[in-house]
Amino acid sequence: MDRTEQRTSAYTKEDWASIMTRWEEIYNKVIAAMDRGPADPEVQEAVHEPRQDITDYFYDCTPEIFRGLGDLYVQDERFTANIDKHKEGLALFLRDAMHLYCDRLGK
Repeated sequence: MDRTEQRTSAYTKEDWASIMTRWEEIYNKVIAAMDRGPADPEVQEAVHEPRQDITDYFYDCTPEIFRGLGDLYVQDERFTANIDKHKEGLALFLRDAMHLYCDRLGK
């Protein structure tokens, strides 16, 4: 069992619900600021949150991994469909915001 499996195997139903609620909150923050563009400070702050959550709850989410995750959001139609159910175009917007975030970190 790898480290992620060790961590997540101990999570309760309530833990998973809390994590999912947290992601909904992040999506809502980003959606509320989408009209200001992916470089907007509020968007960038919101984009930092899932990276930290991934590190806290699953695995060390390096900037390189985070950039790749953003790419996955638009390259894999399952991710795109799941994210875009919150707002059409959110997956692409998140990818762009995540790339800017990683660029600013120099990665």
